[in-house]
Amino acid sequence: MNSFNFEDKIKFTKAVFYNFRKIPLPKPFQDGTGGFGQFIPEQGYLELSDDTGMTAHYTVTRAFIKDMLPQILNGETKSYNEWRETLYWKSRNAGFQSAAAVNVGTVDLLMLDILAQRAGKPIHRFLGAEKDWAAAYKGGGSLLLSDEELVEDMCRYVSEGFTTVKFKIGSDKGQNMERDLRRIEKVRAAVGDQIDVAVD
Repeated sequence: MNSFNFEDKIKFTKAVFYNFRKIPLPKPFQDGTGGFGQFIPEQGYLELSDDTGMTAHYTVTRAFIKDMLPQILNGETKSYNEWRETLYWKSRNAGFQSAAAVNVGTVDLLMLDILAQRAGKPIHRFLGAEKDWAAAYKGGGSLLLSDEELVEDMCRYVSEGFTTVKFKIGSDKGQNMERDLRRIEKVRAAVGDQIDVAVD
């Protein structure tokens, strides 16, 4: 397993940002913290290239383009560790919370994508994975759905072939555990004991 201690030098040379138009959801979505409202949350897609011709790909926010891109597309050459350290301390001094922390993590993933490409490996193998598959689940289950709509969604996920389904809890900002427990019981009864049920 790699220790995430990469000394390879990286110089970012080009960025292409694809700005997504707002895509409305068929129905507003909400989780226990307030959710993301009426639109799909992805704002855009970034292709970030280095001086060896490798190009990393990831979804990013417009705030990333405004705040983080100028810090890395600056002509400097640094190792993976140096980039992480520099960006961490710049963000830490501004609070290193929410969006800033996500932005640093995004650069981390972009760098790992580039380093994996240089090594000629898929990123999971580059990071030490020994298998080429992972168990998958389908999640959704907005708190705005009625119990019946939630059960219908979870049953649809099972009919699509998923053996684990996940939905949101935290009704009324975590103050209505009775509703959450009722919904868990209804989903469990509907999908049966052979299906794993997860919540967050």
